[in-house]
This record gives sequence, structure tokens and C-alpha cells, in this order.
Amino acid sequence: SSTIRPDILSDVGTHHISYMILPHDGDAPSAGINNLAYDYNIPLLRGNPRIPEDWRRFLCDSGCWLQSLKLSEDGRLLVLRLSEQNGARRKLVFPAPVRLLNMLEDDQGEITAAECRPFEILTVGIPLA
Repeated sequence: SSTIRPDILSDVGTHHISYMILPHDGDAPSAGINNLAYDYNIPLLRGNPRIPEDWRRFLCDSGCWLQSLKLSEDGRLLVLRLSEQNGARRKLVFPAPVRLLNMLEDDQGEITAAECRPFEILTVGIPLA
């Protein structure tokens, strides 16, 4: 049973949970636990984004996870939010110059490479057109 604050009805009703027990050797990152947990908790949804092949390769090989892909508020950039989930530093070299953005999508300048620190969310914008 959980607390009743701030919602006195928070524990009312039937709750369904699911979990996985996965014995593994070594530490969680080397055993791929984060990848398995991500796949288990967030099922893959099929979309039809039109991403150039060099960007597709970059996203698959970067070692970072694509958390979000969307159009910028002004519609001029394809915004990617990337994160590192295994506690490692990564040097990212983008296939083309991108705009470094903060979480509010304010432009911080053009970059061709960036360092992604452990558990950091890095937001970049690919110029459209």
C-alpha cells in the first residue's frame, strides 16, 4: 500500500504490473540490461520518418538512444533528443552540421561534433531544406 498524499485515491482499485527477472554476468551496462529494459518497457512503434541513410546509420551506431524525434516549434528543424544510458562518455560526430539546442529549442550555435556525458540528454536540430 502506498501513501495517501497528495491523492487519497492513489491506491484504490486494481493495479496491473509486469516485471522481468534476468540473471546476468557482470555489470548492468555490459550485460545490456538498459537495452533490454527499454525494449521491455517501451514497445517499438512503427513510423514513417524520412531520415537520410547517413543519419540513420549515425543513430544506429552512435551509442546514444534516440529519445524523441519531432519538428521544431518553428518547423525549420528536425529535433533529435539523444541520451546516453550506460554511464559512459561518447564523442558524437554528426554526418552534417547541426544546430545545438537547449531543451526549450533555443539555438546555441552550429556544431559538427559533441560530447555526450553519462545520462545527459543532448538536443540537436537538423536543418530542413
